[in-house]
Amino acid sequence: MLTNFIEMEFLKLKRSKIFLVTLLGCLVIPFLLSGEFLYVQSQGNQLLFDLFLSESNLYFLSMFGVVLFAVIANHLFTREYNEHTLKSILTLPVSKTKYLTGKFSMYLLWILILSIFTFLSSSLCFILLGGDGFTWTIFFKMFKELIFGSILLYLAMSPLVFLSILMKNSVFIMIASAGIVFGNMLVYGKVFAPLFPWISPFIISAGKLGEYTYGTLTPSLIILATFIIGVFITWLYTYKSDVPL
Repeated sequence: MLTNFIEMEFLKLKRSKIFLVTLLGCLVIPFLLSGEFLYVQSQGNQLLFDLFLSESNLYFLSMFGVVLFAVIANHLFTREYNEHTLKSILTLPVSKTKYLTGKFSMYLLWILILSIFTFLSSSLCFILLGGDGFTWTIFFKMFKELIFGSILLYLAMSPLVFLSILMKNSVFIMIASAGIVFGNMLVYGKVFAPLFPWISPFIISAGKLGEYTYGTLTPSLIILATFIIGVFITWLYTYKSDVPL
């Protein structure tokens, strides 16, 4: 049933340009990093592979990814509301629990696809620019860090899923995601940064918790609690609200 639901979501995306737009949007990070690479090189210095990918992961998990994941959540969870097709879906029969499970599963899959695409694009740009320091050990290490961080960020984004369903307004979600990005910029490097659930995915996945006074448990529990609260209020609102005609 879950597989059929995800397949149905992909069929919807074939008729929409949003998936292609999100893929193209992921090219922003390697493009900007390529500019930084050329600038550093023009100064007679080298930007090594591990640092290049570390910055790519940082920008993706703390800034661009937050906005991108918010846009995806808004599109994925409000499309049936805005197009007034939710009632027909729930009469298949598909319970609201199965509906939300399918949506959250598709959300995670979409995020992972974009994460992989961003990572491969950044790596390819570095190689084409003739950078030094490429090794497969670093490649797979940084890849695992990005995938792990993306999953953690996915968990932390569940409150924005609720806000998407509640407001059904892309402008509001863009403002909310921009606020989170601003918050990430403010707290990153501060002693309490691991407690902020939208920057801690990068800190945890990059192995930077040793720079802070917190262990792995507390930041992980905060992310998990954020996910559970977001999913619960999303489920509660979906069950309590009337299905639009």
